[in-house]
Amino acid sequence: MKKTVTSLLSVGLIVSASSGVQASTDLEQNHPFYDEASYLINAGVIKGFPDGSIRLSNQVTREQTAIMLGRLLELPTTQATSGFKDVAAGSEASPYIAQLEEAGVINGFPDGTFRPKSVLTRGQMALVLDRAFDLQSAIPSAFADTQTTAELSEAVSSLEANLVTNGYPDGTFRPKTEITRGQFSAFLARTVEPGFKNEVRASNPNTFLRDLSKTYTYSYDGELVSETFAFSEPFSVDEPVGFAWISEFADGSIFPYYEHETKAGLAHSDPYDDSYLVIKYPVKAGSSFTYTYWDVDYTGTYTNTDVQVTTPYGTFDHAVEVTEDGIKYYYVKGFGLVKEVDTDGTVYSELVSIEESVN
Repeated sequence: MKKTVTSLLSVGLIVSASSGVQASTDLEQNHPFYDEASYLINAGVIKGFPDGSIRLSNQVTREQTAIMLGRLLELPTTQATSGFKDVAAGSEASPYIAQLEEAGVINGFPDGTFRPKSVLTRGQMALVLDRAFDLQSAIPSAFADTQTTAELSEAVSSLEANLVTNGYPDGTFRPKTEITRGQFSAFLARTVEPGFKNEVRASNPNTFLRDLSKTYTYSYDGELVSETFAFSEPFSVDEPVGFAWISEFADGSIFPYYEHETKAGLAHSDPYDDSYLVIKYPVKAGSSFTYTYWDVDYTGTYTNTDVQVTTPYGTFDHAVEVTEDGIKYYYVKGFGLVKEVDTDGTVYSELVSIEESVN
């Protein structure tokens, strides 16, 4: 597991995006990142400039990035100052830079500088957020312009899988493009607040991911299990803290698992295993894909891509049928897996209800 500072992230820091916004002289409600910036202002992550402005259109610098991350992670400001020769020992950024460097989140340059006034790029943003929050995804990045290094490819894939970004309409990520304070605010808010993740999800009409604001109840072999997207504490010291689907069983036991989607497909994983594809894109009738789970290879075939399927929750008219060793799985855009039928025709699992989450 990567060395990160996510253990310092306080769940209590996560605030409602609809809270009252502290006054700022230049934040307008029609700004595309108004909600995300307001969220971070309320959380004390963005404090702006002496004149009361927050200047979302300005480019975000490396030192501003460190300050915003440090505030979000509630890093102490009394620890040793940064050792970089171009970072003033008494500056606000210095203790944050020192701790983030120690945790492996940010790096300096070979000449001993940090270059605090340099502008952050989209690629650097992806690396910083992936390192800081240990985002989970084992699906390879489908962005052709992020293949320059394995670390960049993994970081961008993780951001996409965790609904922080979905790139540009032309299929690129543009890692060398410099970003603004508003754009960085959006990426940072999406990383830690499910409501903003859900907005990214909703922007993709072809997604098979479920609505993160809902609780889904399924019947698994006759037992009702409810699943809610929430912040999950680690099961052990070796497991990451983060957002996951929390399955709650009839006996009160719970188990978290991850559900990720990139341009490569939809994948599941539990805290103890790598991700595995359950749907590979593009979906095409008659085509097949292979994945490995617990060292066993499986092959799924799209036996029907437009079938009607009935569940206790309701009837879906355009389900995708995936067949594996005679077992049929039915997926619906926006609802994920809604039904599973065993080889003998017995219904093993099916969607029973969808309700608003209460957490």
